[in-house]
Amino acid sequence: ELLFRQLGWNAGKEQLKNIEKKHLELRKEFGSLPEDYAKTLEALGKKFKLAVASSAVAVWEYHAFKNFYDFDFKKHFDAVVFSQEQGFLKESGKLFEIALKKLKLKPSEAAFVGNDYEDDVLTAKKFGLKAVFLNLKSEPKGEADLQINAFKQLAEKIPELKSL
Repeated sequence: ELLFRQLGWNAGKEQLKNIEKKHLELRKEFGSLPEDYAKTLEALGKKFKLAVASSAVAVWEYHAFKNFYDFDFKKHFDAVVFSQEQGFLKESGKLFEIALKKLKLKPSEAAFVGNDYEDDVLTAKKFGLKAVFLNLKSEPKGEADLQINAFKQLAEKIPELKSL
């Protein structure tokens, strides 16, 4: 609702419910979690503090993950920071600042994992974080500190992650 008001569109409650319903239907149809998502996060959580810093719409993410994937962010992450809740996009660097403050870490002590080279890897590097590129298309990119082709590889790369 806030998003549409900010865009100057006065949608009624029924319209908003229909938009949400359609979005969630499409998300369920086309979206899925990476293989061994929770297992990988559990392994990483034993060695590192974990956070989400995302430009996604929080209410949709919480709803979709809970209802479609039976996934609870609070169980796996020490901090969860969404643009919608904070009023900043990832590209501003503010989401990183907020997450790092919650984790009590400096940028040089943190790594960001993302699947979008420009929005995730280059932005993380710009703000002093190490960057892990989840390179789903296997397209070589040079700025990432570490590249992987599947999310579950993060658990296998814990020694490398610790040395970044």
